[in-house]
Amino acid sequence: MFKRVRWVLAILALTLMANGCGYNALQQMEEGVFRAWSDVESNLQRRADLIPNLVATVKATPATSSRPSRRWSRPAPRRPASTCLPRT
Repeated sequence: MFKRVRWVLAILALTLMANGCGYNALQQMEEGVFRAWSDVESNLQRRADLIPNLVATVKATPATSSRPSRRWSRPAPRRPASTCLPRT
């Protein structure tokens, strides 16, 4: 009789300890999820705050800068094929 009671108490104690450890792990994982989600929200808010600054910068550029510069609109000079070959 006493052996059976000891076994039942031992199994009950192990079950309670296992459940307690699992609960702590779940709480830690939940906190990790909350922390990661707050990082996502802060990044989204930072990006949303940058959009008005970008719009203001684009509006502030002078109208003359919308034309391509002559320096950049000309094609690059072509090099003769002989300069591309290695010297022997």
